[in-house]
Order: sequence, then C-alpha cells, then structure tokens
Amino acid sequence: VDSTQIAELSKELMIANDSGSFQLVDAACKELIVEKNVTIKEVESSAEDRTMYRSLGRLFLMINKENCVSELNENRKTLEEEAKKYEDLTTTYKTKQEHFKQQLDDISSSKK
Repeated sequence: VDSTQIAELSKELMIANDSGSFQLVDAACKELIVEKNVTIKEVESSAEDRTMYRSLGRLFLMINKENCVSELNENRKTLEEEAKKYEDLTTTYKTKQEHFKQQLDDISSSKK
C-alpha cells in the first residue's frame, strides 16, 4: 500500500461525498411533481367550456382542457423519470462512498 493509492481513494471518496447535489435535484423534482398533481386536479375539476391558456415565452396560446391535461401528465411523467434517475444516482454514490471508506479503513489498518 503506497501513498498514491491512498490519495486516489481519498479523491474518489471526496467525489462520492458530493452526492448532496443529486439529492437537491431529486427534492426539487419531487416538489414539481406535487405542483403538477395539484394543477392537474384543478384543471380536471374545471368546466369543459372554460378557456385555458398555455404560456410560450411571452406569448399565451389558447388550448382546450384535454390538451392541457395531456401536457401536464406528460410533464409529470418526465419529472417522475428524472426524480427516479437522481434517486438512483444518489444511491450509487452512497454505495461508492461506503466502498471507498471501507477501502481506506482497510489500508490504514494494514499499515499499523
């Protein structure tokens, strides 16, 4: 066991410790999913003949209720997929972190 191996493992451990950013993105995705669910519920409970608009930059487009709900459901599905991806990344990095900690512990105990 040499110092370069310890340095490499320490570097890998520091990278694995940076999984907090994935957790923040995951939490933001989950918050947006809740917002989409509330919006979908409100749109579905509105009258069929109600005028709805969708923003497109600085422009507002009139759309029907069916298209609005469809778009919102599609957005929610995409957010759920992203949340799952970031959740998986967080799990992967936590696993790597534990692995590298164990390797560093093994190296330090073998040096004694």
